[in-house]
Amino acid sequence: MGQWEKGLEDANKSLALKEDFAKSHFRKGLCLFELGRFEEAEKSFREAYDIEPENQEITQKLELVKQKLNKN
Repeated sequence: MGQWEKGLEDANKSLALKEDFAKSHFRKGLCLFELGRFEEAEKSFREAYDIEPENQEITQKLELVKQKLNKN
């Protein structure tokens, strides 16, 4: 709901409990993306992708953030 900083905190807490949880890496990436922190978002999406390479949503967001980075 637009509370990206809070979402980022929640994702980090979740990752502290289970660092190989793709969904938490993905959500962290979404928050970072919305905050304009594209390089960090790419890292989070990449970590999610490494855990679940067959997940199309992760793949799409990873490609989107790569496009953003190429524009900057």
